[in-house]
Amino acid sequence: MQLTSQGNRNKSQSSIEMLMFFSIALLIFLAAYTSVFEKTKNAYDSKSLSEASGIGDKIAGEINTAVSEGDGYSKNITLPNDIFGASYVVSIDKGDVFVYWRGKNAASRIIIENVTGVFVSGNNKIKNKGGVIIAN
Repeated sequence: MQLTSQGNRNKSQSSIEMLMFFSIALLIFLAAYTSVFEKTKNAYDSKSLSEASGIGDKIAGEINTAVSEGDGYSKNITLPNDIFGASYVVSIDKGDVFVYWRGKNAASRIIIENVTGVFVSGNNKIKNKGGVIIAN
């Protein structure tokens, strides 16, 4: 009877050790997964900010060119359809071009405050009509 009792204790202890091993392995896996997920998210955020800034800079550059070139300037520009799958909105306010997407924004400076119209994803037309910059 003593051998059976000892054998059951060994099996129980082995089961507990196996459970502890898998629990620790699971914790290590979760920590590694969280770290990789966080780094991936940071890389995505950085790339999307860069893309949004590029859109804002392109619009600001075209507005500034329209101001420099003067009355009669006209040009078609094409903006990306999205920012890595996220739709975006462009607004112009008090000398800044803002690009908003997924609760974030990027801003670019312009040299004029007198801009009317809206910029949208896809095709846009920008023109200088008597010193007023008009989009679309």
